[in-house]
Amino acid sequence: MNAHGSEGNAIVSLIRSSAEKAEDIGDDEVRQMVRDAVGLAGGLDGIVKDGQFVVIKPNLISARTLLGGIKSVVSMYVGDPYSERTHIPEKVNGLTVDWRVTKAMVELIRELNPSGTVAVMESSGDGYTGTNFKELGYTDENIPGVDAFLALDDIAHDFRAIESTDLEVVDLGDKQLYKKLPKFLENKYYFSKFYYHADVIISLACLKNHMNAAFTGAIKNVGIGAMPGKIYGTTSHNINRAMTIDHSWEPINAFIHDYYLARPVDFALTDGLQGLAYGPQGQGAHTYDEAKMNMRLLLASRDPVALDAVHAYTVGVDAEKVPYLTSLSKDGLGVVDTSRITVVGNARVDEVKKAYPFAKGILGTIYKEPAKTRYDDFDGPSVSIDTAELIDRELSVTLSTDAKTAKVELYVGEQMVGSFADNFGQLVCPLSHEIAGNASEITVYAYDRYLNCGHQTAALKVPVTQ
Repeated sequence: MNAHGSEGNAIVSLIRSSAEKAEDIGDDEVRQMVRDAVGLAGGLDGIVKDGQFVVIKPNLISARTLLGGIKSVVSMYVGDPYSERTHIPEKVNGLTVDWRVTKAMVELIRELNPSGTVAVMESSGDGYTGTNFKELGYTDENIPGVDAFLALDDIAHDFRAIESTDLEVVDLGDKQLYKKLPKFLENKYYFSKFYYHADVIISLACLKNHMNAAFTGAIKNVGIGAMPGKIYGTTSHNINRAMTIDHSWEPINAFIHDYYLARPVDFALTDGLQGLAYGPQGQGAHTYDEAKMNMRLLLASRDPVALDAVHAYTVGVDAEKVPYLTSLSKDGLGVVDTSRITVVGNARVDEVKKAYPFAKGILGTIYKEPAKTRYDDFDGPSVSIDTAELIDRELSVTLSTDAKTAKVELYVGEQMVGSFADNFGQLVCPLSHEIAGNASEITVYAYDRYLNCGHQTAALKVPVTQ
């Protein structure tokens, strides 16, 4: 299903590989999938320009899985992050962004920005970011065109040195939602100056759910993962932020809102080539294979809030129950309402979505709030076309839909000609000369707010005088 979004809607692209297994997706296909996803989302034109400083922020949380429930949480603080037993492969691991995806994004940036600077920045939550870069294939040899791979662990002169000239300090004032900042932070938010003042920031996320935050997408990738480790780390030897920033349900949502609001990103892409349940590192799964979801997808958007909303519904999470998404949408930073989001690409969300499982047992009891965001309705709305007429290039369609319907998309052949968020009984849509001249049948797709879909195709009645 290829389409262009209706005017005013946020556009999220969704590209699915035809490969049966994520591991079978080759380098050339990854490159083309990235190009297709970015192009259908509106491209980087107007975002990236020559001479700019562009930051790519991939999700490289760790080079290992953490399996086995509550013991996995403990091992995140005391275990060896580079143990052979838990090490993940460079490609399609589901846990981190495949370096081939980043490489393809760098190529697109360099086509528009040949003389500027491109930096890959990350602050891993587990292990040392500089080592994780190498372990996960983020090298000059694999990704040419990158000027620097910068570990945000190294930003600031010393541990908790908030006066460091490496930092940009932001006071959100009455827009701040997080109420538990430690006193040493002086109720402000701290960024790498290189990151904060970049001309463009692109977030590269993974298609995962998350035991603390329901899911981890393009916004959480920077709302937690862009924090300088020396400032937000637990100790001078441990950059994990979980003890400095409260990771329980309400606080983590408030903090993600604040940190993202202080510096939003300009474009986002989600690596769903593999996908991972029991996230962020497979906590709660018995085996790594159990956590992998074999999604074979990429998603992209100029609206990271809309992208994350689609991501959420794709993994079985209700985006409207995720506070940082709804609060950022209210702040005007993006769209969370799926009736105002158009998904374009070669598959629909209802064709690819899976209900990602969360951890059970003790871990599930401790982190019980995120699991409450799951939804259990995977049935699409009912829809039937009563009449469909084309008179003087004006398409008029009458429908019967059920109460679940939140949005209707109208297609003539393979071309979407309209998206409607209300008044579903009578749809009226003007057509171009080209589309009207070749119109013979229409298809109506009816979506509920979870992006479940029902559809029907019917012949188009065209008066003989036309």
